[in-house]
Amino acid sequence: MWIVGGSVRDALLGRESHDHDLEVHQLTAERLQPLLEALGTTRAVGRSFEVYKVSITEGSAGDGHQPDEVLDVSLPRFGGMERPVGGPDELESLRRAARRRDFTINAMAYDPLSNEVADPYGGRDDLHARRLRCVATDTFVEDPLRGFRAARFMATLDLKPDPSLDKLCSTLDVGEIAPERIGLELQRMLVEGTHVGAAWAWLHTTGLAERTHSELRGLGHAAGALDRAAPLRVHLDNPARVEALMWSVALSAAGPSRASTILDHLRIERRRSYPLARTVLRMLTEGPCPIDWTEALLRHAAERVEVGLWTLASFALNPSPRLHEAWLRSHALGVAREKLPSLVRGADLRELGVPPGPGLGALLSAVRTAQLDGVVDDPLEAMALARRLWSSSLDPSTKEP
Repeated sequence: MWIVGGSVRDALLGRESHDHDLEVHQLTAERLQPLLEALGTTRAVGRSFEVYKVSITEGSAGDGHQPDEVLDVSLPRFGGMERPVGGPDELESLRRAARRRDFTINAMAYDPLSNEVADPYGGRDDLHARRLRCVATDTFVEDPLRGFRAARFMATLDLKPDPSLDKLCSTLDVGEIAPERIGLELQRMLVEGTHVGAAWAWLHTTGLAERTHSELRGLGHAAGALDRAAPLRVHLDNPARVEALMWSVALSAAGPSRASTILDHLRIERRRSYPLARTVLRMLTEGPCPIDWTEALLRHAAERVEVGLWTLASFALNPSPRLHEAWLRSHALGVAREKLPSLVRGADLRELGVPPGPGLGALLSAVRTAQLDGVVDDPLEAMALARRLWSSSLDPSTKEP
């Protein structure tokens, strides 16, 4: 039994890994499954190649405990088939199975009993050189999504693509990939990556971006702004807002119409209850926050956009201290996440004798504008203004001839 894939890579990098894949050699599926069922709840998934999902729980079965760990356990795969290999040469079995993996850094295996690392394709040297290289050209192209996975690894692990990978990905046919799968890889690149700009630029230099959707053409120059946006993510409280920040920066030059087409193609709409696409499009419609902003401008903008995100994105696009101040001020004003609560409601005006209808709406709008302009900032002042405006509307002597 060998630990394979990303967890071996992460261990060598000193990174925490949450995915543990095991590969079992010299056993048939008929012998393997009962052994796994003795460890925990086991189910087989996949069509062409079965992977066993083993849920290991400290509590007893059926007691409602969540699994402490879920392991992916598989048999080795060779040439499109899954079969155990007998005989003493298990390392040859590992080498043949690893040839079907995407990158050399993911083609290593670790034996926890002997503390041995099997590295048939030089993945450890590539990690040391910060180089991203595919294992085998013929197997790599079987899954063109690997081109976008390359960009994710470039962003998250600070790897540089080998020239052979550049050339290979420049010819990948991505037309048959489900757009939502590309969107997921781009999401992880934008949310998790620390070197997002280089990865975004690479997607454009290889043509992967424009082959995904023609509207992505010419947006590679956002790379620098993405690198400035990445460290700003610490100020946001959930991955959905992080993704909204990064997409708004990446698509800043596209404008709302092109961006809408791109997000729709990638099936990017919501992240749970968060309206991701709508948030991005509203910021693009608003345009960047101006350098000569005022508090009134921030309060008015909060009627249309999430100002905390908007000012962060604006600062990534133009790293002026004034825009950083705008972000800080939006929090002090209470408009970073939502618009200001109204000081006066329709029910309050009806108590003044204002009848329902257009006049009441116009009065509410006038008081609201005064609030956003900073003319009034508490309910008593707002009601006093409403009384004056209402009285003026009833007094004929105040009307112009």
